[in-house]
Amino acid sequence: MSLKDELKQRVARREKLKSDLERLKGRKEQLQHELRQLEESCRQKGYEPSDLPSILKEKHGAFKDELSRMDTQLDAFESSLKPFLREI
Repeated sequence: MSLKDELKQRVARREKLKSDLERLKGRKEQLQHELRQLEESCRQKGYEPSDLPSILKEKHGAFKDELSRMDTQLDAFESSLKPFLREI
């Protein structure tokens, strides 16, 4: 391969990398904009974005507690129905 061809390859590679970099910069800006929108949406709903991990942990615990209460109620309901189901 001639030096001229090698130079052309490297220039093409450089141009592709420059193009990729510009595309990535654009994507980064888009994602930063979307992040700002999500953060604002959280604030409008009364949540501080930095508090979300602890809020989610708290809500997860409350949800699990509620599921446990529901299981207890369903077990009681099921037990109360058993005598009637035997008659059917």
